[in-house]
Amino acid sequence: MNLERASEVRVIVVYRNRLLRDLAVSLLRTAPVNLVACVEADSLFPDALDTLQPSVIILDHAATQGTASSAISDLFLCASHGIIRLVVIGLEETRMVVVQRQVMDAFDGEQFIASTLGTGSTDRSALAHFR
Repeated sequence: MNLERASEVRVIVVYRNRLLRDLAVSLLRTAPVNLVACVEADSLFPDALDTLQPSVIILDHAATQGTASSAISDLFLCASHGIIRLVVIGLEETRMVVVQRQVMDAFDGEQFIASTLGTGSTDRSALAHFR
């Protein structure tokens, strides 16, 4: 398992609800992470994300529509950006959505199938079951 050092785990909280922000910050203060910013969703712009260089974005579910969501998705899908995890939580949601990004500079057909199936393995025996 690849464990990142606290100084390498740069977290920003993008919120619409201040209570959710306060809860997230309270929990993150007990974790080995570097909380670099809390940004109100309507104030988030792509330039801010470039400047802050987060490796994790905690996103308030209430902010999943609008400019914040668009800016985050644009950067999350950009292969050169360092964001590796997006965590969506909400006060009225009983579930949490975690999206982890993995970028492969070179891949073959078997790796494509393994990634599609979520096996995380390119072992032929693991893939044989799905052929």
